[in-house]
Amino acid sequence: MSVLPKTALSFAAFLSIFFLQDSASALRWQPTFASRLTLEPTYYFEDVYQETTQVAAAIRYEFEFESQPATALRLRFSPWFYSDPASRSPNEMFIPDITEAAADYEAGDWKLKVGINRFAWGVTDDADPLDVVSARRYIDLLSSQKRGTPSFGWTWEKENWRLEAVYVPIQFESILPGEKSRWLPRDMTYNRQAGFDKIFLADRFSYGYMERREVDEALKNNFGFRGDYRGRRYDVTVVFFQGAPTAPAIFTPIIEGTSVGTSAGNVVMANHVTLQPVYYLRRTVGAGVVVPMDDWIVRLAYANSERLSGLQGLPGWAQRAVFGIETSFAVPFGSILRVRAQASFARHEEQADNLITSLDRIFDQAWILGLDLMSASDWVFSVTGLYDAARSGGYARLKIERKVAGGLTASLTGDWFDGLSGTLLGTYRTNKRVVLSTTVFF
Repeated sequence: MSVLPKTALSFAAFLSIFFLQDSASALRWQPTFASRLTLEPTYYFEDVYQETTQVAAAIRYEFEFESQPATALRLRFSPWFYSDPASRSPNEMFIPDITEAAADYEAGDWKLKVGINRFAWGVTDDADPLDVVSARRYIDLLSSQKRGTPSFGWTWEKENWRLEAVYVPIQFESILPGEKSRWLPRDMTYNRQAGFDKIFLADRFSYGYMERREVDEALKNNFGFRGDYRGRRYDVTVVFFQGAPTAPAIFTPIIEGTSVGTSAGNVVMANHVTLQPVYYLRRTVGAGVVVPMDDWIVRLAYANSERLSGLQGLPGWAQRAVFGIETSFAVPFGSILRVRAQASFARHEEQADNLITSLDRIFDQAWILGLDLMSASDWVFSVTGLYDAARSGGYARLKIERKVAGGLTASLTGDWFDGLSGTLLGTYRTNKRVVLSTTVFF
Protein backbone atom coordinates (compact mmCIF):
# COMPACT_ATOMS: atom_id res chain seq x y z
CA MET A 1 0.00 0.00 0.00
CA SER A 2 1.67 3.19 -1.15
CA VAL A 3 2.00 5.91 1.49
CA LEU A 4 2.57 8.65 -1.06
CA PRO A 5 0.28 8.99 -4.08
CA LYS A 6 1.90 9.45 -7.48
CA THR A 7 0.38 12.91 -7.84
CA ALA A 8 2.27 14.12 -4.75
CA LEU A 9 5.57 12.67 -5.98
CA SER A 10 5.07 14.25 -9.40
CA PHE A 11 4.38 17.63 -7.86
CA ALA A 12 7.44 17.35 -5.63
CA ALA A 13 9.66 16.42 -8.57
CA PHE A 14 8.32 19.33 -10.58
CA LEU A 15 9.08 21.80 -7.79
CA SER A 16 12.59 20.39 -7.26
CA ILE A 17 13.52 20.64 -10.95
CA PHE A 18 11.87 24.01 -11.43
CA PHE A 19 13.63 25.69 -8.53
CA LEU A 20 17.01 23.99 -8.46
CA GLN A 21 17.86 24.09 -12.15
CA ASP A 22 17.25 27.80 -12.70
CA SER A 23 19.70 29.38 -10.23
CA ALA A 24 19.23 32.89 -11.64
CA SER A 25 15.48 32.67 -11.12
CA ALA A 26 16.04 31.33 -7.60
CA LEU A 27 18.21 34.31 -6.73
CA ARG A 28 15.56 36.74 -7.95
CA TRP A 29 12.95 34.99 -5.86
CA GLN A 30 15.12 35.16 -2.71
CA PRO A 31 14.45 31.58 -1.59
CA THR A 32 15.08 30.39 1.97
CA PHE A 33 16.24 26.87 2.79
CA ALA A 34 16.23 25.00 6.07
CA SER A 35 16.65 21.33 6.88
CA ARG A 36 17.13 19.09 9.86
CA LEU A 37 18.39 15.57 10.37
CA THR A 38 17.33 13.60 13.45
CA LEU A 39 18.90 10.37 14.69
CA GLU A 40 16.98 8.45 17.38
CA PRO A 41 18.58 5.23 18.63
CA THR A 42 16.11 3.57 21.00
CA TYR A 43 16.40 0.73 23.50
CA TYR A 44 13.33 -1.16 24.80
CA PHE A 45 13.76 -2.80 28.19
CA GLU A 46 11.69 -5.89 27.33
CA ASP A 47 11.97 -8.25 24.37
CA VAL A 48 8.51 -9.20 23.07
CA TYR A 49 9.89 -11.50 20.34
CA GLN A 50 7.41 -12.32 17.51
CA GLU A 51 9.92 -10.97 14.96
CA THR A 52 10.08 -7.56 16.65
CA THR A 53 13.35 -5.94 17.73
CA GLN A 54 14.51 -4.65 21.08
CA VAL A 55 16.24 -1.67 19.48
CA ALA A 56 15.22 0.96 16.93
CA ALA A 57 17.38 3.32 14.90
CA ALA A 58 14.98 5.89 13.46
CA ILE A 59 16.40 8.44 11.03
CA ARG A 60 14.29 11.43 9.95
CA TYR A 61 15.19 14.10 7.43
CA GLU A 62 13.06 17.18 6.76
CA PHE A 63 13.71 19.89 4.19
CA GLU A 64 11.93 23.25 3.95
CA PHE A 65 12.00 25.53 0.95
CA GLU A 66 10.18 28.85 0.81
CA SER A 67 10.18 31.59 -1.82
CA GLN A 68 8.23 34.76 -2.51
CA PRO A 69 8.47 35.57 -6.24
CA ALA A 70 5.89 38.37 -5.84
CA THR A 71 4.51 40.39 -2.96
CA ALA A 72 1.23 38.50 -3.00
CA LEU A 73 2.63 35.03 -3.79
CA ARG A 74 4.51 32.61 -1.51
CA LEU A 75 5.67 29.08 -2.41
CA ARG A 76 6.32 26.31 0.14
CA PHE A 77 7.87 22.88 -0.30
CA SER A 78 8.68 20.52 2.60
CA PRO A 79 9.42 16.80 2.02
CA TRP A 80 9.83 14.33 4.90
CA PHE A 81 11.82 11.10 4.91
CA TYR A 82 11.93 8.31 7.50
CA SER A 83 13.99 5.16 7.83
CA ASP A 84 14.62 2.60 10.55
CA PRO A 85 17.44 0.25 9.48
CA ALA A 86 16.91 -1.83 12.63
CA SER A 87 13.26 -2.58 11.82
CA ARG A 88 12.25 -5.96 10.43
CA SER A 89 9.19 -4.44 8.74
CA PRO A 90 9.97 -3.80 5.05
CA ASN A 91 7.67 -0.78 4.86
CA GLU A 92 9.56 0.98 7.69
CA MET A 93 12.93 0.74 5.94
CA PHE A 94 12.17 3.86 3.90
CA ILE A 95 9.08 6.10 3.98
CA PRO A 96 8.95 9.25 1.81
CA ASP A 97 6.23 11.81 2.41
CA ILE A 98 5.40 15.45 1.68
CA THR A 99 4.38 17.69 4.55
CA GLU A 100 3.82 20.79 2.42
CA ALA A 101 3.96 21.62 -1.30
CA ALA A 102 1.73 24.61 -1.85
CA ALA A 103 1.28 28.15 -3.15
CA ASP A 104 -0.25 30.96 -1.07
CA TYR A 105 -1.80 33.97 -2.79
CA GLU A 106 -3.00 37.05 -0.87
CA ALA A 107 -5.30 39.80 -2.14
CA GLY A 108 -6.46 42.28 0.47
CA ASP A 109 -8.33 40.47 3.24
CA TRP A 110 -8.39 37.20 1.26
CA LYS A 111 -5.85 34.40 1.09
CA LEU A 112 -5.86 31.32 -1.16
CA LYS A 113 -3.81 28.18 -0.39
CA VAL A 114 -3.51 25.54 -3.11
CA GLY A 115 -1.50 22.32 -2.87
CA ILE A 116 -0.48 20.02 -0.01
CA ASN A 117 -1.07 21.82 3.30
CA ARG A 118 -0.94 20.88 6.97
CA PHE A 119 -3.83 22.04 9.16
CA ALA A 120 -3.83 22.83 12.90
CA TRP A 121 -7.37 23.62 14.00
CA GLY A 122 -7.15 22.82 17.69
CA VAL A 123 -6.75 25.07 20.74
CA THR A 124 -5.58 22.55 23.37
CA ASP A 125 -2.41 20.51 23.94
CA ASP A 126 -2.18 16.70 24.19
CA ALA A 127 -5.91 15.84 23.80
CA ASP A 128 -7.27 17.98 20.95
CA PRO A 129 -10.80 17.11 19.72
CA LEU A 130 -10.91 19.96 17.14
CA ASP A 131 -7.80 18.95 15.15
CA VAL A 132 -9.66 16.76 12.64
CA VAL A 133 -8.39 17.58 9.11
CA SER A 134 -4.92 16.14 8.50
CA ALA A 135 -4.16 12.41 8.48
CA ARG A 136 -1.27 11.24 10.64
CA ARG A 137 1.84 9.05 10.61
CA TYR A 138 1.29 6.35 13.26
CA ILE A 139 4.73 4.73 13.17
CA ASP A 140 5.24 5.36 16.89
CA LEU A 141 2.52 5.73 19.52
CA LEU A 142 4.26 8.69 21.20
CA SER A 143 5.37 10.65 18.14
CA SER A 144 2.52 10.52 15.65
CA GLN A 145 2.86 13.42 13.24
CA LYS A 146 0.54 15.12 10.77
CA ARG A 147 0.72 14.41 7.08
CA GLY A 148 0.07 17.05 4.48
CA THR A 149 -3.41 17.29 2.98
CA PRO A 150 -4.05 17.97 -0.75
CA SER A 151 -6.44 20.89 -0.50
CA PHE A 152 -7.81 24.23 -1.58
CA GLY A 153 -8.12 26.70 1.27
CA TRP A 154 -9.79 30.11 1.34
CA THR A 155 -9.27 32.49 4.25
CA TRP A 156 -10.82 35.88 4.99
CA GLU A 157 -9.31 37.85 7.85
CA LYS A 158 -10.20 41.34 9.05
CA GLU A 159 -9.50 42.93 12.42
CA ASN A 160 -10.59 40.38 15.08
CA TRP A 161 -12.34 37.98 12.71
CA ARG A 162 -11.05 35.10 10.63
CA LEU A 163 -13.06 32.71 8.44
CA GLU A 164 -11.56 29.68 6.71
CA ALA A 165 -12.99 27.14 4.26
CA VAL A 166 -11.12 24.04 3.06
CA TYR A 167 -11.87 21.54 0.33
CA VAL A 168 -9.94 18.25 0.13
CA PRO A 169 -10.44 16.53 -3.25
CA ILE A 170 -8.42 13.43 -2.26
CA GLN A 171 -7.39 12.83 1.35
CA PHE A 172 -4.11 11.06 2.09
CA GLU A 173 -4.27 7.80 4.01
CA SER A 174 -2.66 7.37 7.42
CA ILE A 175 0.79 5.78 7.64
CA LEU A 176 0.48 2.74 9.91
CA PRO A 177 3.04 0.69 11.89
CA GLY A 178 4.87 -2.08 10.04
CA GLU A 179 3.75 -5.71 10.32
CA LYS A 180 6.63 -6.46 12.74
CA SER A 181 6.35 -3.26 14.77
CA ARG A 182 6.22 -3.21 18.57
CA TRP A 183 3.35 -0.72 18.20
CA LEU A 184 0.91 -3.42 17.17
CA PRO A 185 -0.66 -5.59 19.93
CA ARG A 186 1.48 -8.63 20.77
CA ASP A 187 -0.63 -10.53 23.31
CA MET A 188 -4.29 -9.93 22.40
CA THR A 189 -6.54 -7.67 20.34
CA TYR A 190 -10.20 -7.40 19.28
CA ASN A 191 -12.38 -8.28 16.30
CA ARG A 192 -14.42 -5.11 15.71
CA GLN A 193 -16.77 -6.75 13.18
CA ALA A 194 -17.78 -9.51 15.60
CA GLY A 195 -18.78 -7.47 18.64
CA PHE A 196 -15.22 -7.04 19.91
CA ASP A 197 -14.53 -10.74 20.36
CA LYS A 198 -11.07 -11.26 21.84
CA ILE A 199 -8.21 -12.50 19.67
CA PHE A 200 -5.36 -14.01 21.69
CA LEU A 201 -2.05 -14.05 19.86
CA ALA A 202 0.15 -17.15 19.91
CA ASP A 203 3.88 -17.07 20.69
CA ARG A 204 4.69 -17.74 17.03
CA PHE A 205 2.45 -15.10 15.59
CA SER A 206 2.49 -12.71 12.63
CA TYR A 207 0.56 -9.76 11.18
CA GLY A 208 -0.16 -8.79 7.61
CA TYR A 209 -1.94 -5.90 5.91
CA MET A 210 -4.42 -6.03 3.06
CA GLU A 211 -5.44 -3.19 0.76
CA ARG A 212 -7.40 -0.46 2.48
CA ARG A 213 -11.17 -0.35 2.22
CA GLU A 214 -12.93 2.92 1.43
CA VAL A 215 -16.58 3.21 2.45
CA ASP A 216 -18.81 5.80 0.76
CA GLU A 217 -15.77 7.28 -1.04
CA ALA A 218 -14.66 8.70 2.31
CA LEU A 219 -11.26 9.85 1.05
CA LYS A 220 -12.81 12.03 -1.66
CA ASN A 221 -14.42 15.47 -1.48
CA ASN A 222 -13.82 16.21 2.21
CA PHE A 223 -14.64 19.76 3.31
CA GLY A 224 -14.76 21.95 6.38
CA PHE A 225 -15.06 25.44 7.83
CA ARG A 226 -13.49 27.27 10.74
CA GLY A 227 -14.35 30.63 12.28
CA ASP A 228 -12.15 32.52 14.78
CA TYR A 229 -12.78 35.58 16.90
CA ARG A 230 -9.76 37.06 18.68
CA GLY A 231 -10.67 39.50 21.40
CA ARG A 232 -8.75 41.23 24.15
CA ARG A 233 -10.17 38.96 26.86
CA TYR A 234 -10.75 35.70 25.01
CA ASP A 235 -10.44 33.89 21.66
CA VAL A 236 -13.22 31.70 20.24
CA THR A 237 -12.97 29.02 17.54
CA VAL A 238 -15.85 27.19 15.84
CA VAL A 239 -15.13 24.12 13.64
CA PHE A 240 -17.07 21.97 11.17
CA PHE A 241 -15.54 19.13 9.14
CA GLN A 242 -16.99 16.27 7.10
CA GLY A 243 -14.74 13.60 5.68
CA ALA A 244 -12.44 10.73 6.59
CA PRO A 245 -11.19 10.69 10.21
CA THR A 246 -7.49 11.32 10.91
CA ALA A 247 -7.11 7.59 11.66
CA PRO A 248 -8.92 4.67 10.01
CA ALA A 249 -10.79 1.90 11.75
CA ILE A 250 -8.82 -1.36 11.68
CA PHE A 251 -10.71 -4.51 10.74
CA THR A 252 -9.42 -8.09 11.01
CA PRO A 253 -11.04 -9.82 8.00
CA ILE A 254 -8.66 -12.80 8.04
CA ILE A 255 -7.83 -14.62 11.29
CA GLU A 256 -5.90 -17.88 11.11
CA GLY A 257 -6.19 -19.88 14.31
CA THR A 258 -8.54 -21.83 16.55
CA SER A 259 -11.91 -20.48 17.71
CA VAL A 260 -13.34 -21.45 21.10
CA GLY A 261 -16.82 -20.54 22.36
CA THR A 262 -17.02 -19.39 26.00
CA SER A 263 -19.69 -17.88 28.23
CA ALA A 264 -18.12 -14.48 27.56
CA GLY A 265 -18.26 -14.91 23.76
CA ASN A 266 -16.01 -16.36 21.10
CA VAL A 267 -12.28 -16.44 21.75
CA VAL A 268 -9.69 -17.04 19.04
CA MET A 269 -6.10 -18.24 19.51
CA ALA A 270 -4.51 -16.80 16.37
CA ASN A 271 -1.31 -17.63 14.53
CA HIS A 272 -1.80 -14.90 11.92
CA VAL A 273 -4.06 -11.84 11.69
CA THR A 274 -4.56 -9.74 8.57
CA LEU A 275 -5.34 -6.10 9.27
CA GLN A 276 -7.39 -3.91 6.95
CA PRO A 277 -7.55 -0.10 7.31
CA VAL A 278 -11.13 1.08 6.72
CA TYR A 279 -11.79 4.72 5.83
CA TYR A 280 -15.31 5.99 6.41
CA LEU A 281 -17.22 9.28 6.67
CA ARG A 282 -17.54 11.29 9.87
CA ARG A 283 -18.98 14.70 10.64
CA THR A 284 -17.47 16.76 13.47
CA VAL A 285 -18.81 20.00 14.95
CA GLY A 286 -17.02 21.72 17.82
CA ALA A 287 -15.87 24.89 19.51
CA GLY A 288 -12.92 26.08 21.56
CA VAL A 289 -12.15 29.01 23.85
CA VAL A 290 -8.80 30.43 24.99
CA VAL A 291 -8.88 32.85 27.92
CA PRO A 292 -5.71 34.70 29.10
CA MET A 293 -5.94 35.52 32.82
CA ASP A 294 -2.93 37.55 34.04
CA ASP A 295 -0.17 34.91 34.21
CA TRP A 296 -2.50 32.03 33.37
CA ILE A 297 -4.01 30.71 30.14
CA VAL A 298 -7.22 28.66 30.24
CA ARG A 299 -8.19 26.46 27.27
CA LEU A 300 -11.53 24.77 26.65
CA ALA A 301 -12.61 22.58 23.73
CA TYR A 302 -15.67 20.48 22.92
CA ALA A 303 -16.50 18.38 19.85
CA ASN A 304 -19.42 16.19 18.82
CA SER A 305 -18.65 13.62 16.14
CA GLU A 306 -20.96 11.20 14.33
CA ARG A 307 -20.42 8.42 11.83
CA LEU A 308 -22.11 8.89 8.44
CA SER A 309 -21.19 5.48 7.00
CA GLY A 310 -23.37 2.53 7.99
CA LEU A 311 -20.92 -0.39 7.84
CA GLN A 312 -21.03 -2.62 10.94
CA GLY A 313 -18.00 -2.41 13.23
CA LEU A 314 -17.10 1.22 12.53
CA PRO A 315 -16.69 3.67 15.43
CA GLY A 316 -19.97 5.42 16.21
CA TRP A 317 -20.81 8.79 17.73
CA ALA A 318 -18.44 10.46 20.17
CA GLN A 319 -18.52 13.49 22.46
CA ARG A 320 -15.23 14.90 23.77
CA ALA A 321 -14.47 17.78 26.13
CA VAL A 322 -11.07 19.10 27.25
CA PHE A 323 -10.14 21.64 29.92
CA GLY A 324 -6.57 22.89 30.21
CA ILE A 325 -4.69 25.50 32.20
CA GLU A 326 -1.07 26.63 32.01
CA THR A 327 1.29 29.22 33.45
CA SER A 328 4.96 30.18 33.38
CA PHE A 329 7.03 31.94 36.01
CA ALA A 330 10.64 32.73 36.84
CA VAL A 331 12.60 30.50 39.24
CA PRO A 332 16.13 30.89 40.67
CA PHE A 333 19.26 30.89 38.49
CA GLY A 334 17.56 32.67 35.61
CA SER A 335 15.30 29.73 34.73
CA ILE A 336 11.65 29.62 33.68
CA LEU A 337 9.18 26.95 34.81
CA ARG A 338 6.14 26.18 32.68
CA VAL A 339 3.30 24.24 34.33
CA ARG A 340 0.38 22.79 32.38
CA ALA A 341 -2.54 20.66 33.51
CA GLN A 342 -5.33 19.14 31.46
CA ALA A 343 -8.49 17.14 32.08
CA SER A 344 -10.19 15.26 29.28
CA PHE A 345 -13.58 13.54 29.24
CA ALA A 346 -15.33 11.63 26.44
CA ARG A 347 -18.35 9.44 25.71
CA HIS A 348 -18.33 6.91 22.85
CA GLU A 349 -20.95 4.64 21.34
CA GLU A 350 -18.69 1.59 21.47
CA GLN A 351 -15.87 0.23 23.60
CA ALA A 352 -12.24 0.96 22.74
CA ASP A 353 -9.90 -1.41 20.97
CA ASN A 354 -6.14 -1.45 21.67
CA LEU A 355 -4.69 -0.43 18.30
CA ILE A 356 -2.48 2.60 17.84
CA THR A 357 -5.07 4.27 15.59
CA SER A 358 -7.37 4.49 18.64
CA LEU A 359 -4.83 6.63 20.49
CA ASP A 360 -7.42 9.30 21.36
CA ARG A 361 -9.29 6.76 23.55
CA ILE A 362 -6.67 7.14 26.31
CA PHE A 363 -8.27 10.57 26.82
CA ASP A 364 -11.77 9.20 27.59
CA GLN A 365 -11.23 10.16 31.23
CA ALA A 366 -7.68 11.40 31.60
CA TRP A 367 -5.70 13.72 33.85
CA ILE A 368 -2.46 15.17 32.50
CA LEU A 369 0.25 17.17 34.25
CA GLY A 370 3.37 18.57 32.63
CA LEU A 371 6.38 20.53 33.92
CA ASP A 372 9.01 22.17 31.69
CA LEU A 373 12.06 23.80 33.29
CA MET A 374 14.03 25.98 30.86
CA SER A 375 17.40 27.07 32.18
CA ALA A 376 19.51 30.04 31.11
CA SER A 377 22.27 27.61 30.03
CA ASP A 378 20.17 26.03 27.23
CA TRP A 379 19.04 23.02 29.28
CA VAL A 380 15.38 21.93 29.23
CA PHE A 381 14.02 19.43 31.77
CA SER A 382 10.50 18.08 31.08
CA VAL A 383 8.22 15.75 33.02
CA THR A 384 4.81 14.64 31.70
CA GLY A 385 2.37 12.29 33.39
CA LEU A 386 -1.02 10.93 32.27
CA TYR A 387 -3.51 8.95 34.34
CA ASP A 388 -6.23 7.08 32.45
CA ALA A 389 -8.96 6.97 35.09
CA ALA A 390 -11.39 5.09 32.83
CA ARG A 391 -9.10 2.04 32.57
CA SER A 392 -6.63 2.45 35.44
CA GLY A 393 -3.66 3.04 33.17
CA GLY A 394 -0.77 5.47 33.22
CA TYR A 395 2.00 6.97 31.17
CA ALA A 396 5.04 9.02 32.21
CA ARG A 397 7.84 10.71 30.29
CA LEU A 398 11.07 12.26 31.52
CA LYS A 399 13.10 14.25 29.01
CA ILE A 400 16.38 16.15 29.27
CA GLU A 401 17.36 18.32 26.31
CA ARG A 402 20.24 20.67 25.61
CA LYS A 403 21.27 22.90 22.76
CA VAL A 404 24.85 21.72 22.35
CA ALA A 405 25.94 24.12 19.61
CA GLY A 406 24.43 26.58 17.16
CA GLY A 407 22.80 23.90 15.01
CA LEU A 408 22.94 20.83 17.25
CA THR A 409 20.41 19.70 19.85
CA ALA A 410 20.60 16.49 21.91
CA SER A 411 18.06 14.90 24.25
CA LEU A 412 17.59 11.83 26.43
CA THR A 413 14.02 10.57 26.96
CA GLY A 414 12.55 7.83 29.12
CA ASP A 415 9.00 6.51 28.55
CA TRP A 416 6.98 4.34 30.92
CA PHE A 417 3.57 2.66 30.38
CA ASP A 418 1.26 0.62 32.56
CA GLY A 419 -2.35 -0.51 32.39
CA LEU A 420 -4.76 -3.42 32.38
CA SER A 421 -4.43 -6.15 29.77
CA GLY A 422 -6.42 -5.37 26.65
CA THR A 423 -6.35 -1.59 27.12
CA LEU A 424 -4.28 0.72 24.94
CA LEU A 425 -1.74 1.62 27.64
CA GLY A 426 -1.69 -1.91 29.03
CA THR A 427 -1.03 -3.34 25.57
CA TYR A 428 2.17 -1.34 25.26
CA ARG A 429 3.44 -1.72 28.84
CA THR A 430 6.28 -3.84 27.41
CA ASN A 431 7.46 -0.81 25.40
CA LYS A 432 9.14 0.99 28.28
CA ARG A 433 12.17 2.57 26.66
CA VAL A 434 14.96 5.11 26.56
CA VAL A 435 15.57 7.30 23.48
CA LEU A 436 18.73 9.23 22.66
CA SER A 437 17.91 11.89 20.07
CA THR A 438 20.31 14.12 18.15
CA THR A 439 19.06 16.79 15.76
CA VAL A 440 21.25 18.79 13.40
CA PHE A 441 19.84 21.97 11.85
CA PHE A 442 21.45 23.27 8.68
